Amino acid sequence: GTQTPSLAPRAPPSRLKPQRELNRFVVCSSERKLGAGQVPAGFTPFGIQDLNGLVYVAFASSSGGSGGYIDIFSEGGAFLKRLTQNGPLNQPWGFAAAPNTFGPLSNSLLITNNLNKVGAINAFNAITGQFAGVVRDTNGKPIHIDQLWGITFGGGTSSNGRKSNLYFTAGPSNNLAGTFGVIAFQQ
Repeated sequence: GTQTPSLAPRAPPSRLKPQRELNRFVVCSSERKLGAGQVPAGFTPFGIQDLNGLVYVAFASSSGGSGGYIDIFSEGGAFLKRLTQNGPLNQPWGFAAAPNTFGPLSNSLLITNNLNKVGAINAFNAITGQFAGVVRDTNGKPIHIDQLWGITFGGGTSSNGRKSNLYFTAGPSNNLAGTFGVIAFQQ
């Protein structure tokens, strides 16, 4: 059978089992299994983000194939629902909740596709999972970022950027180069 990583956000320390130390971080696991029986064989957790008390998990093909699944869990690890699957998802990784100042994709759940040359940011209704569109440039063309990873919006201060700025990280050149950038919505 396939094994799936464990999830235990905010679990009591007595339930976590240290597995190994990496520099100053201790890698832990718990008794809870994530996604067991929820996704087809060959799909594994690829990205995770806690947004407003809900844990969004992206499942991608472990062989690099197309498609993907987005499931929502409680912070305690209980499966709540399948938000969306396949469609525009292709190696889904990063998540961000768009603020109400992000133009036509305001208040949507943004999810990155981690692909060579054509990584995109897709928008979904965070409740229904309905596809709402893709982040586009000023010419209306989808923005593609090579090996797109994580995304987050600014916090609204001079030290962490405007709330409408979407920051991203990526690993172009087959993950050999690191990129940090920003996408700013133009009104």
